[in-house]
This record gives sequence, C-alpha cells and structure tokens, in this order.
Amino acid sequence: MHKKKSFFYCLLIGFLFSFSIGSNLMVEATSDPFIPRPALPSDLKKVEESTNSDDESSVGENEERASNKAMEQGLFETDIVIYPLNEFENQESLDNFANYVKNDASLNDQIILEDVSEESRFLLSANYRDSAKEDGQLIVLYFPVNIADQSQAQEVLDKHLLYYPDLFEKGELASQGDGYDLAFALKVNANADGFGIDTAKQEIEYYDQREPYQYELESNGDDPYRQAIEERFPGEFSFESVEENGKTLVTLRQLPLSERQASVESDDNGSNMAGNLFSQFNTKINAYLTQINLKEKLMNLGISEDNVSIVTIGAVAVLVLLGIILIVLGFRR
Repeated sequence: MHKKKSFFYCLLIGFLFSFSIGSNLMVEATSDPFIPRPALPSDLKKVEESTNSDDESSVGENEERASNKAMEQGLFETDIVIYPLNEFENQESLDNFANYVKNDASLNDQIILEDVSEESRFLLSANYRDSAKEDGQLIVLYFPVNIADQSQAQEVLDKHLLYYPDLFEKGELASQGDGYDLAFALKVNANADGFGIDTAKQEIEYYDQREPYQYELESNGDDPYRQAIEERFPGEFSFESVEENGKTLVTLRQLPLSERQASVESDDNGSNMAGNLFSQFNTKINAYLTQINLKEKLMNLGISEDNVSIVTIGAVAVLVLLGIILIVLGFRR
C-alpha cells in the first residue's frame, strides 16, 4: 500500500514539474530589425512620363492606368525602393540617395527623409509627407522572418494583412536563400516609424494610435478582419456596421487607452482575486496537514515542503472526481 501511494505522488509531482518547465520555456524574444539597403541612385532608372496628348480625357485615362499599374507592380519592381530605415555603406552613398529623392518632384512631395546616422552607421529614416498620395511611391516595411515553408510564410503574410487593413496597402513574399521573408507596402496614413518587428514570434507591432478605418463586406458575409483583429488584439477595437446598397460597411476604431486600460485592470483584478483565494486555501491546507502530522509523512515520501499542499489538493480533487463517477454509475444501475 505504501508503494502504491509513493507511485501516485510521484506521478502527480512529475506532472506538476513538467507543467512548470513548459510554462518557463514560453518566453518572448525580440530580435533587432533587419535594415535592407536601398538601391543606389546610379542603379536607378527614371520613368519617362507620357506627354503625347494634352487632351483631358487622355490625361485622366493615363493617370488611371498608372494607378492600376502601381497596384499590380511588385514591391521590388519599382525604380526605387524606400524602407522606414535605410542603411548605406558610406556618407557619399547616403547623400547621393537623399539628393536623388530631393531632386525628383514626385518623390520629394511623397517622402521626407532624415539623416539618423550613428557612429559608423550611415542611416536615413523615411516617412510620408502630409501631401503623400496612395498612387505615389510607397514605403516598404521589410519583415525578415526567413520561413522555410512557402505556404506557412503566405499564411503569416495573409494574417498580417487582416490585422492591419488600415496600414498595409499590400504584401508579398520575398525569397531569401532557403526561406521567405515578408514585405508590406505602407499606406500613406501609416507612421513608418511606428512599427516594431518580432521575428521569433513572427509578429509585427504598431505602437501609434490607429485612426478609424472603413472597409466593405458582402452583406451577411463573414468578417475575416474582425475575427483576426479580435483574436490578436482582444478588447482593443470596436466595430460598427451599417448596410448600404447591398453592402456592409464596417468602421474599425481603436478604443482610447483609458478604456483599454480599464478592461485590462478588470481582468487583472479577476486574476488577483483567484490568486488570493488559492493562496488562502493553500495556507489552510498546510496548517491542517501539520496539525494531523500528515505533512511530515508526505515529505518522507520525497515530496518537497512547498509541494505538499499542492499534491494534497490534487489528490483530493482526484478522489472527489472518482466519487462522483461512482455515484453516477450507481444511479445508472
């Protein structure tokens, strides 16, 4: 009988120990962002604008075709690629790139550059001007996750397009060696400096307040954006829907920090209350076991003093469960 009890307690301790180890292994790891190097001005080719006709209708058609072409064009197929943070080999290369953007009217109206070099690193940060247009040069957020499986990389890409429909214009996979990285074109309302990346968790974070954004759904259809956002950012956003011309228009709004904080504090209070109840129950169990001299006997079986009450609670729970099962079986007979 003594051996059976020892075996039972060993099983319980093993389970609790493995659970504790598993919990400790779930740690967050954030790596430094990878900074892609933009193409140098000498490698760039200027796109010639069509000036064959002054006809207003032709001009409108040309602008529409240019806009459609920009949407269809790959993120790395444009004449110039600009990232939120751009690194150069030397000061001369940095200056050449900055002058190239400054001297191009369309680029200069779209992008603002700032020299943020430090020590031996030559860096230019890029962001959108207030005058930026969606059909103009877009800033590319590069996400170096290096996912080996293409289908898995596509899944991570699709999820982020659902998380940030208000900030990402489009996204695509970038083949790098034996894996795939992700790249996203930022919408002009996005703050290019507001993003952080976690390659270990394969997640992108946005630290600025997100402005209200409206998207369209088929009436009575599923809302993949809401499902993804509420799963990733629980309690942070509200969704308002209206029916219009057979379509469902949904307005996505990020809740004020005060409302989100109240929700978090409510959850924390619930967790603290549960923790306090368990702590009080644990103390009473320890006192009772000491009083009946059972605590010392359990410790002689190899159970540590800290785990005696936990093992006892687990054993009582198992016995109660077995009792309920036997009662149910008795009634069925």
